[in-house]
Amino acid sequence: MLFIRSTNDSGKDLKSGYSYHQSDYKVGSIDWLEDGQTEIEFVANAFGCDVDDIEVAEDGYYVQVLEGLCGYALEAGNLEDAIEEISDMIIENMESINPDNIYIFEGEEIASDYVIEGTLFRAIKVLGKYEN
Repeated sequence: MLFIRSTNDSGKDLKSGYSYHQSDYKVGSIDWLEDGQTEIEFVANAFGCDVDDIEVAEDGYYVQVLEGLCGYALEAGNLEDAIEEISDMIIENMESINPDNIYIFEGEEIASDYVIEGTLFRAIKVLGKYEN
């Protein structure tokens, strides 16, 4: 399958193979913990995941480490059709899609409930950058 992902470093994404689900909870800012509950336990419960899936990002906010990359699945089966499909997506959604950092990945979809919009996928290789 082919996927698109907006990123500044497709090679780094391919190598790491994971994305983060950002939370609104900053370390030391959660005041409504139950007795004996840690902040990490609170955040994991909010995300519905294991404590082991929670990390602290460089900005001090808790994040959930996802088992793949966040992106959007394409119907296209080859690079040429993918470029055409992306162009149509940009025309239809001009305000919500920034075409400057869109990369096309080949990969496998991962069944996951963690992604609110789009899909989670395991990247196999980067096919190229979308050029408008």
